[in-house]
Amino acid sequence: MEQTILVTESELQLFGMSGTVFSVPLGGALDPLAVDHPVRDGEVFRDALASVGKRLNRRKGCRVLLPDSLVFAKVLSFDHVPFSLKRRDEMIKWKMDAFLPGRVDLFHIQYDVWGDSVLVAAMAKTALAELVKGLSQLNAHCFSMLPESFFYANIFLEQEKFGSALLLVNRNRHFSGLVLEAGRVAFVRFRKKIKDVGMARELEMLSEMTASDLPDRRLLFGEPMEIEGEVIGNRWLQ
Repeated sequence: MEQTILVTESELQLFGMSGTVFSVPLGGALDPLAVDHPVRDGEVFRDALASVGKRLNRRKGCRVLLPDSLVFAKVLSFDHVPFSLKRRDEMIKWKMDAFLPGRVDLFHIQYDVWGDSVLVAAMAKTALAELVKGLSQLNAHCFSMLPESFFYANIFLEQEKFGSALLLVNRNRHFSGLVLEAGRVAFVRFRKKIKDVGMARELEMLSEMTASDLPDRRLLFGEPMEIEGEVIGNRWLQ
């Protein structure tokens, strides 16, 4: 597996072929809920990245996984996805404009198309600029930057073209839920955790939003979660 840097609110984790090879505490330098300006202490953040960069094989480059909390994600449905890239971009931005907490031109948008549905991720350009500035300390090519949960989803979408699963990413202050069905992401929900609301209730709310029962198979990542499921979190998938 290519070199991967996971950015969490508490630390940077560097993964290689053998799993976690290095981690650096961030000491509050990053606020994963500040969607416009997440870097609270640029010097500490850059120093942490520089420390990780010393352990990278620069010839191979690296992938960077960002906190889901910095991203606004949505699955859009269309009667027909335009073949024209320009027209497709226009339609997606038009739909996302009603969903985002600000003008769509203030966000960097990336998306994947599956038939007539589109998985969209939007991130404030100011936040992206701060993170890119810090990533320059790696002195290595970052060939992709994507939300943490999207990376895990891609692994399972490649491995399993059929069936369904519920993918959950649990972090100290935020939570992500993705429903995977027949080789695509059918539903996505990123949210700030609500005080005194447990994971069981989070799952109930997810079920209510999807208006259907959630898949029995559950793929868990991040901090330990007190729900039954196929617990494969807290270790890197080979």
